[in-house]
Parts: sequence; structure tokens; C-alpha cells
Amino acid sequence: MLAYDIPTGNSELDVLRYNTKNNLKDIYNRNMALAAGDVAQAATIIPGAGKVFTKVLGKLNLPERAIDGTVKVLDKAIDYTTKKVAPKMSKVAKHRLSKYILEPTVRISANAALEGTGEVTQYMIGNRINE
Repeated sequence: MLAYDIPTGNSELDVLRYNTKNNLKDIYNRNMALAAGDVAQAATIIPGAGKVFTKVLGKLNLPERAIDGTVKVLDKAIDYTTKKVAPKMSKVAKHRLSKYILEPTVRISANAALEGTGEVTQYMIGNRINE
């Protein structure tokens, strides 16, 4: 009945069928929109995926550009701080700090933010439909 728009002859049931079908379309469209967040998460968390997306999407790969920019800013802050606090710290140690601690932390934080946004969106959609 729902998939093929078969009239039932009962006006209340037909209205319910119509509303249900529209709600299902709405859920489907919103869930498909959430897929963009999943792609962005993949670009931020999977090593090398961001580089692949950059080759495919060029300048449109905003998650990777945002992460790279954030890491650069934090690297400058680390350089400034280490010059003041630990002037003898080697460049190798600074590079390892950036590569193995700072960059993964930024990627995981970005992933957590995207996941949280997706979960809040799904919660809001669920509440709207339940009303």
C-alpha cells in the first residue's frame, strides 16, 4: 500500500499513508545528507585518505585543509614555546611531537566534532518525527 500508493477507500488511512510516506522520504533525504559528514570524517581520520580526496576534490577538500591549517598554527605555537622553555630541543623531537602527537590529536578531535554533529542531527530528526 505505502510503496505503490494503493488507495484504501478509508480517508483516515489514506492520510496516514500519505504522511508516513512523506516522513520516510524526509528521513531518507536527511540520512543521505549525513553521508557528507561521513565522507568528511574519512578524510580527517584515515591516514592518506585526505590526500586522495585532495587529488579528487582539489580545493573543495575542506576537512583536510582545515586540519593542515590547524596543525601549522599549532606547530608555530610549539616552536615559539619550545624556544622559550626548552631552547635545546632538537628539530627531530619537535617534528615527532607534531607528527605523532599533535596531528593525530587534531584529526581525532575533528572526527569527534563531526560525529557529534551527526548524532545531534539524527537526534533532532528523530524528535521532529516523533512529535
